[in-house]
Amino acid sequence: MLFDLRRDVEESIEDVEGLDLRAIVPVVGDGEQLTGVKKVMDDLGDSCEFRLVDNFIRFNSIADRVAKAVRGRDVPNVPVFKQDVRYSTKVREASIAGIPVVVYDPRNSASRDLRALTEEVIEWCEGEQR
Repeated sequence: MLFDLRRDVEESIEDVEGLDLRAIVPVVGDGEQLTGVKKVMDDLGDSCEFRLVDNFIRFNSIADRVAKAVRGRDVPNVPVFKQDVRYSTKVREASIAGIPVVVYDPRNSASRDLRALTEEVIEWCEGEQR
């Protein structure tokens, strides 16, 4: 399902004029990934800076690797965080328990990925990776 991000972004931007807007867009490597990425590019346009993060990546999945390669080939100008967030059943368990996965199981692969992604986001926001 695709939402009209353009309308939502335009409405939100009216409320935050003058701020440096940035968006983190999680993507899952599936058949609709390119359609979604192109929609995000169209909707966000120049209204804010954004980066994608590959989400629910399966460690040994050829399909996930192919999806990332196809996106890199077909839309090479889309910025993507280096850190992926791997798939883990602990994420679902933590969600059901109502607590963040980094608290639920700090040693889990998804928790480690999220901590590393947090560091990358902080660097991005501080302008070190622009």
